[in-house]
Amino acid sequence: MPDLSPTIDGVFFKIGSTWANAGDDGVTANSVNTSFTADASFLLSIDFSSFGAVQIERGVMEFNTSGITETPTSATIKLHGTGTTDTAIKIIGVEASFATDGAIVAGDFDSWNEASPVNYTDVLNGSDWNNDAYNTFTLTDAAKAAMVSQDVIQIIWLEHDNDYDRTSAGSGNVDLNLGACGRSNSDASKRPVLSYVEPPPTLGSVKLNGAKIQIVSGKFLID
Repeated sequence: MPDLSPTIDGVFFKIGSTWANAGDDGVTANSVNTSFTADASFLLSIDFSSFGAVQIERGVMEFNTSGITETPTSATIKLHGTGTTDTAIKIIGVEASFATDGAIVAGDFDSWNEASPVNYTDVLNGSDWNNDAYNTFTLTDAAKAAMVSQDVIQIIWLEHDNDYDRTSAGSGNVDLNLGACGRSNSDASKRPVLSYVEPPPTLGSVKLNGAKIQIVSGKFLID
């Protein structure tokens, strides 16, 4: 099972006064940290908009998949937890499209399709999140197809119930966070990992051209 490490990853930070001006389509992050080792707020959704205070943080990463030529039979991404995670949070990874491959800038905060997101992973619950070990996401068929059709796949990680599902956001009483480690962590056993299973090789037909097959002592012989 081949493993891939991110070529780059980061955490976006955005503050605003309303849910819309902090996270809706067209919004740019205040900053992005592309050298984080472990971030206790890898994902963060705070909506106290009744007091004019909203904060959103999103994780993001890219994997180089240029060497993959056939659709994997299965694939996973593992994120190592850190800090303290709210049990009520849910996390999902969706397709992103950075302005430039191999680089993450503040404008990439808005690099996913809010109206019709392409889900790249399943949804994990904070109640199942391990703060001291790997947490495994299963990649969707869309993600596996992108691993073949694109030289890189780019993923933005979102808090599910408010940030991903923009229609349920802005309740005015949201405070959720989740921690994860990045590729710059000094401990290699805590860095993100994309693992995939290659399809079995396709065997062609065998032409005998008049030869005979014999089984001798359990072995195939061709005369």
